[in-house]
Amino acid sequence: MAVFHLIFILLGISSLILTSSGFEGVNAVLRTLTEPHCSVILMTDGNTSPDTTNKFLRDVPAPWGVSMYEMPMKGHNVNRTNTRFDEIITEARRSRALSWCVSVVVLSDDPAFLASFAESSLRGRLLVWATRLLVVTRLPLQELRQLLKNHWTFSMMNTIVIYAAGTPRGPWCGVYVYLPYSPSGGQVMLVASWTPVEGLLSLTNLPFFYDKFSNLYGAPMNVTAKDYKPYWFELQETAADGSKKLTGMDYLLLETVARTLNFTIEVLPIANWAEALDRVVSKESFITPVIHAVLRQRLERFDYTIPYTYASYSLSMKMPGLTPKWQSLYYPLADIVWLSIVVVTGLMIVVMYVTNKISDFRGSHRHLEPGTVVLEVVGTLFSQNLYKTLPSSDPSRVLVVFWLIFAFVVGTAYRGNLTAALTLPKYPPKPETLSEVVQTVRR
Repeated sequence: MAVFHLIFILLGISSLILTSSGFEGVNAVLRTLTEPHCSVILMTDGNTSPDTTNKFLRDVPAPWGVSMYEMPMKGHNVNRTNTRFDEIITEARRSRALSWCVSVVVLSDDPAFLASFAESSLRGRLLVWATRLLVVTRLPLQELRQLLKNHWTFSMMNTIVIYAAGTPRGPWCGVYVYLPYSPSGGQVMLVASWTPVEGLLSLTNLPFFYDKFSNLYGAPMNVTAKDYKPYWFELQETAADGSKKLTGMDYLLLETVARTLNFTIEVLPIANWAEALDRVVSKESFITPVIHAVLRQRLERFDYTIPYTYASYSLSMKMPGLTPKWQSLYYPLADIVWLSIVVVTGLMIVVMYVTNKISDFRGSHRHLEPGTVVLEVVGTLFSQNLYKTLPSSDPSRVLVVFWLIFAFVVGTAYRGNLTAALTLPKYPPKPETLSEVVQTVRR
């Protein structure tokens, strides 16, 4: 997945040109952020001198080149300025979408220009959280703090500020970051500094681009949701504060996230899901717990980071029918069982015939023909009566008793398995993969 690092440098120059040392401070920060295969988009308000622009174009780390846009602020009305700014942001967004990694550099010292950029970039969806926004300015710190606090682009996105200033000892640059969530609320924090002698020094344990949302310190988080079982719905019970208790798959998931990130869920009532999306786009709400399929109409309003779904895809086919077959009488018993029955039956016929011959030779009972012995053995196996007469000798009677027990066990097992097979028929195996579908289905 391509990572788009768009670094916006809003550089306040006015009539004052950054010295080479000042550029070294900016580039010292940029070198910590530059990745291979990155390009740079340079945006100015028309007030930057050509020498300053050329020096920055020459020295800025941009492995894959630099492109430049100019947006003059003077002599234009507000509507025309906003329209032109939106056009530039649209072009920059196209460049970001076509590039593996982009760094956007905006040179200006005009607070109105910075405010217009913040609003236009928000409307044009130029920034995502993976975007690294670097603001370099000479604005007074008090004015800079208000700018960071009042604009979502600067306060909530992945943004740092380089405040380029001079001191009696020489050039100095401070790296600031705005933290919207902290134990003391939103605040601007100095995280690093740069001087020509000492170079870039970290003043805190925070990285330049700190994960602002790893801990929200109990702050309320607006959520737009409505009854949508089984994902989100109200219970009949009431909470301690008198509100209805919520449950559902999405609510329980959001509750787990809230405990992990340390924020409080504040549910905003809505009439429909369209209103929920409107409030998220307008930043009134932060979260809408509902499945967001990737649709072209939605892509015109917001971006998707990682589309995912927990709905599984399956193959749907008609249940195969079962036709009557004579083999159904064979299926209740396994092959080895049928073979054992045949072998035991054959042995019983031979033993019964030999026993009958020996008894007949001694004159102890009447002679039975071989066919009669077969009928006696096979008939009793199929639960039939003895064909002619009971044997009179003790060995023959013992054999008949064991054979009757064997026939009873085999017959009972067969009838039980046959009933089960007819009650719960065994269907052919279902195809589970595309290759099995191709082999099974007759087109």
